[in-house]
Amino acid sequence: MMTEVELLGFTVLSVALYAINYKAALKWKVFSSGNFRREFQPIPLLGGVGLLLSLVVGELLFHPPYLSELLISSVPLLVVGWLDDIYELKARLKSVGHIVAAILWMFLTHRLGGGAEMVVLALCLGSFWVMTMVNAVNMVDGVDGQASLFGLVAMMALGVLEPRLLELSTLLSLAVLVFLGWNLPKAKQFLGEVGSSFLGFAVAVVAIEFVMESAVDKTVDAVFSVLFICAFPCVDLCMAIFRRVTKKISPFAGDQEHIHHRLQRIGVSPWGLLAITGGLTTYCASTGYLLWSIEINALKVLAAIMSTAILLFVLKGVYF
Repeated sequence: MMTEVELLGFTVLSVALYAINYKAALKWKVFSSGNFRREFQPIPLLGGVGLLLSLVVGELLFHPPYLSELLISSVPLLVVGWLDDIYELKARLKSVGHIVAAILWMFLTHRLGGGAEMVVLALCLGSFWVMTMVNAVNMVDGVDGQASLFGLVAMMALGVLEPRLLELSTLLSLAVLVFLGWNLPKAKQFLGEVGSSFLGFAVAVVAIEFVMESAVDKTVDAVFSVLFICAFPCVDLCMAIFRRVTKKISPFAGDQEHIHHRLQRIGVSPWGLLAITGGLTTYCASTGYLLWSIEINALKVLAAIMSTAILLFVLKGVYF
């Protein structure tokens, strides 16, 4: 396990890397495009690059389990994200990069064992989950701090629940926490497609490993814990798909009806918006931890029902 001094040193290096990254973005004029998801002002768009560089340093210094596999398997996704930041790629083309990254992750972590049917099932479920989380995080990356705050809370929760993932989740959490300092309202850096895609991918694969590392009799508990930890962006994604399908438009078409857009329209300030969505994220992560900790099945079911009802009641006030 890494010592406090080593973690402090990693944090300082991350701060330096983000600062260098910020200066590079200003020099090369790598700014946000000012589309419907971003503010109409030039904001450096290389936050995701700083996140990746911090993790590369973490791999070189500490070699935590799964970090090298995460960095290698994310390459197809990062290439697609980089091209999308420049050319605004179509969603179908981006999905190809997501699927290739998911398959590469499962291959590198040896999660494709068993017969042909099990391999196909693992590929389908893994690819679907990765695409879900990448798109969900991308959708909530519409206001300052929201996506990075979700990533921070999710990584911390998964690390606490599974000690074998603690080193990886600690480095990821620290790297995201340092970036959050640049991304809080009013943001000085954005994640960009590269950063939001990588963050969603990282949450997805760490969640997969959490489920796979859990004991056989705790697998169902692990799945429900993950679903609650990731509930905030996933619910927003599901609502977006439902909304667009009912309007007979592409599920991948953009709009301004996400939860942060609705809160903005009723006059919630950027800091107030971050407090609300951060509170929802923390509530969902706490519920995931609670479900993992409770030993009595009847209490688990009761806690899941009550927590879901509270979450839906809160979201109903926003969406309807």
